[in-house]
Amino acid sequence: MLQEDKKFLSYFITEPVYLVRESRPKPSDPAVSEEKKTPVVQKSAESEKSPALPIFPYQGKNLKKVLVLFHHASEEKLAQKEEIFLGKILHAVNLNFDDVALLNINLIKPEEYTHLTHFDAKVWLSFGVKSEKLAFKPTTTPYEIITDSGVRYLLADPLEEIQQEKDKKVKLWNNLKLLFNQ
Repeated sequence: MLQEDKKFLSYFITEPVYLVRESRPKPSDPAVSEEKKTPVVQKSAESEKSPALPIFPYQGKNLKKVLVLFHHASEEKLAQKEEIFLGKILHAVNLNFDDVALLNINLIKPEEYTHLTHFDAKVWLSFGVKSEKLAFKPTTTPYEIITDSGVRYLLADPLEEIQQEKDKKVKLWNNLKLLFNQ
């Protein structure tokens, strides 16, 4: 069965599926599935000793190593209005959807949050994701840039709220300028 013929499995399998390869992948194997935009877990010397990493369902290609997290309980993706707004935000800092990995945090289990570091993102933008989920102090205030181990984080309100409130737009823009050195 070809890889393309397996797309229907996501409708039947609701639990996380882990891919463990028996041998080293060939150089011609893609690092990212083009159809689902999800990383392919590849076995390395380090991962042979540890359990397989989860495969996260994200959008984008993560070309500039920017992880954009959002929380939407009832939908997998952003609403079209929010996606357009996020596109404008990204464009304002010279990014597009190919430059980022866009992930609904609601689609992963809490015990998998620690594996988000495998995106190797240098910048994390969080829209409406509670700081506790990202292992920050519960008192971390929104619109505060946090730097930890060379990674910069910006926690913000949900996109829908930012879109409707001018003061939140201003706070976000001022911090994005600092974050991306605009």
